[in-house]
Amino acid sequence: MNAIILAAGHGSRMITSKQFIHKPLLPIQGMPNIERTILMLNDFGIEEIFIIAGTYADQYMYLQKKYNCIIIADIHCSISTLYGMYYVKDKINDTFIIEGDVVLAENVFRYETYSYYYVMKYKNPEKDSWKPIIDTSGKIISFDIGYFKSPCIFGISFWSKHDAKQIQNYLNQICTLKNLNDSSKFWDDYLIDYLNLLSIYTYEISPDSAIEMNDIHEYVSAEELCQNYYLHPDRYFLNINDNKNHFSFSIDEKLAIEYTQKLLEDYNIKHPDDIQQTNIPLKFANNEFSYIVGYEKNIIGFFDLVFEEKYLLLRRIYIDKKYRNCSFGSNLLKKLIVFSKLIDKELRVNVYDECAARFYKRLGFKLNFINYAFRGE
Repeated sequence: MNAIILAAGHGSRMITSKQFIHKPLLPIQGMPNIERTILMLNDFGIEEIFIIAGTYADQYMYLQKKYNCIIIADIHCSISTLYGMYYVKDKINDTFIIEGDVVLAENVFRYETYSYYYVMKYKNPEKDSWKPIIDTSGKIISFDIGYFKSPCIFGISFWSKHDAKQIQNYLNQICTLKNLNDSSKFWDDYLIDYLNLLSIYTYEISPDSAIEMNDIHEYVSAEELCQNYYLHPDRYFLNINDNKNHFSFSIDEKLAIEYTQKLLEDYNIKHPDDIQQTNIPLKFANNEFSYIVGYEKNIIGFFDLVFEEKYLLLRRIYIDKKYRNCSFGSNLLKKLIVFSKLIDKELRVNVYDECAARFYKRLGFKLNFINYAFRGE
């Protein structure tokens, strides 16, 4: 799988609103929006990402080093999205195509064996929305264009390897000089004439999970959407579709308490001079959230996070003994690091021995504070 992000447009409506930062680089929760998209793609399991940047390529070159993205700098790609897609047409193979003005609160990426458009019931539909017309099997057979309160096309699509050759042939046929220079049309506007050759379906997402920002008002709405989404971490962790590590997360307070007792028992074995009580009732604080970690069909451990005003504390993490030394702990930490970046909070952890310190250092954690203790003689 790979992904193509369309970031070569001029964003004329945003410029009209006197917002001159290129749209995909506008900060959301303290991070350029395109980096949020890249983080979610990486977290889902996609490493090969093409950014069609055109005349704006110099602003995106830093992503080449930071995330190993491939930057398409041909200036013609800023004339039309069709130019950009023609440039990378041979790379389409189980490919997500994402418009640069898409803002994701939730990681909505998922893999299917077929091609599909993301659709959404927009809170504020536009007059030129594209509503897919589907047959009894769910396949798109046409589009209506207008103002609709029913699900309409959103700015993400997925093109399966099964349809890749057809899409490449489609691009070869429509990429005439006239079409390439028509900036008024999007690359897939011409697709209507080829729907009978493809099997394209839809996948509906919630309007609370993502938004498109075309002007300054929608940018403000995008910020608010993400802020509201992350007020409670359940929405993030319970909706993760993890194609990379095959993790899943659930809530089970009783099991979380059992894991906490196991963790304390392990601690007591390692630190016999600092025995912790394991038989006293355990309760989680109001700002503390615990999750059971699943791998495929097995439960492998748990973690709990404490939400403080300025940072996120990983209070506990425990992997069952039979699943240790299999990279589960490292991969889980990487997922928590992504989450901390998305909510713009520093991730902290308290460490009580050198072995644990080495583990966190390998993952990029830095020494922050030193703990002092006074014990009465």
